[in-house]
Amino acid sequence: MNIVYKTVQSNEKPLEIDITSSQNGVYLRRNIVKKTKELEDGASSTYFEYQEAFLTLSEYEQASKDLLVGQINGEDNTAEYQAYKTKLDTGVLYTNGKKYKPRYHEDYGKIMKDLETAISLIKTSISELETILQNPDITEEQRSTFMATIQTLQTTLATVLTQSFAIYDETGTDENKVMMNAAEIIALYFFLYAKKEQYFAEYKLEKETN
Repeated sequence: MNIVYKTVQSNEKPLEIDITSSQNGVYLRRNIVKKTKELEDGASSTYFEYQEAFLTLSEYEQASKDLLVGQINGEDNTAEYQAYKTKLDTGVLYTNGKKYKPRYHEDYGKIMKDLETAISLIKTSISELETILQNPDITEEQRSTFMATIQTLQTTLATVLTQSFAIYDETGTDENKVMMNAAEIIALYFFLYAKKEQYFAEYKLEKETN
């Protein structure tokens, strides 16, 4: 669920999870920062500034499940992390003039993995058949059959390597669909992966400096 936070201030340090202040729900607070302000008489006073969200009990129950899943996956409940996730879901202009979301690199990685598996199986089969052909005891009929199979596998390999896939940009519409072969998908994958790593480094730096 999408939790909406607002920036508030308090003279006392708040609880990050407050289940006592309201009977109707729970307050979630994050990015709690202690600050100092100058008073008119020249003295100083400290206060706390933070982001706060109010959830009903049912909303909090669902949010707790989401937060637990996030913690298991190494996520955190900070504004910096949410900004990082937003960047991953925002299209980045690619060389073909389309915009692709950095998180799409996971989908393209799966395509690459499937291609790698198929290519590996075909090459292994060809290698095994070529080894069999070295056996002087096979008949000419067997040799002819094995050679025909090798040619079929080589044709299949060439087809796999040149096969095109429908790749959609951030709009997800057929109008912006682009057919890409394996090499083009690999290039797009590394472009988006590099963007993801850039955003993650920025998130870590921002989190450490706040």
